[in-house]
Amino acid sequence: MNKRVTFFTCLIAGLWLVVLVATLFFMREMGQSIDAPESAPLQEPVPKQEPPRPSQNEEKLATSRFAIPPQQLISPLPPHPEAKSIGDPRVTPTKEIEALANILVSYSESIGALPTAEDNSRVMSQLRGANPAKRAWFPPEHPRVNNKGELLDAHGTPYNFHFESSQKVTLRSAGSDREFFTDDDLVH
Repeated sequence: MNKRVTFFTCLIAGLWLVVLVATLFFMREMGQSIDAPESAPLQEPVPKQEPPRPSQNEEKLATSRFAIPPQQLISPLPPHPEAKSIGDPRVTPTKEIEALANILVSYSESIGALPTAEDNSRVMSQLRGANPAKRAWFPPEHPRVNNKGELLDAHGTPYNFHFESSQKVTLRSAGSDREFFTDDDLVH
């Protein structure tokens, strides 16, 4: 019986020793020390890295008056396919304004409402990526967007956007006479 007690005592002591060694090993692997105070840092602080410098094109866009911040120019999705038709000489002005209406419908379906601006440059800013989804329906550089950030019609006049509600907009092109509210205006 005495041999049994000694055997079990040694077995229990051996198990405790294994547990103690395993605990010390795992603490060392995790970077902790038994005698280190809790408030002491476990690792060297990582030096702060500089953000990447913007490209020349991004710097040029960022300095314009109606600039879209570079981080908002990055869109995981390509621009709306109909954005390419605006400015295409093969597309009639009537089809062009329809394409713009389709782009606004796509924006509304994605965001849940139409852009929240009356002036052309701010509408275009939202269509070019300054929106809650950070998605661009127009590329950052579009041949029909002037230096003020406005989208121009086929005759070089900025489109007129009149938002009647968050779901309804009237688009107007001044037409060939380049004057609004005349007989040759295109309205959608």
